Amino acid sequence: MLVHTAAERHMVHATMKKIEERLPAGAFMRVHRSYLVRIDQVERIEGDRLLIGGTQIPVGPTYRETLLERIRSL
Repeated sequence: MLVHTAAERHMVHATMKKIEERLPAGAFMRVHRSYLVRIDQVERIEGDRLLIGGTQIPVGPTYRETLLERIRSL
């Protein structure tokens, strides 16, 4: 798995599920089967994509409603 931070990228040998379990649940959220994001970094949501730091990230249909509810609660 490739982990992106503001400054670097790191190769991590773990499953998405394992990484998700280790991250703070209130700060991070799965938005696609291949993407976890830090919620407070989401700049906007456009259709089936969200924008973080100029990068578009897909939002899976399974995760969309939960994501929108989390964003509304911030």
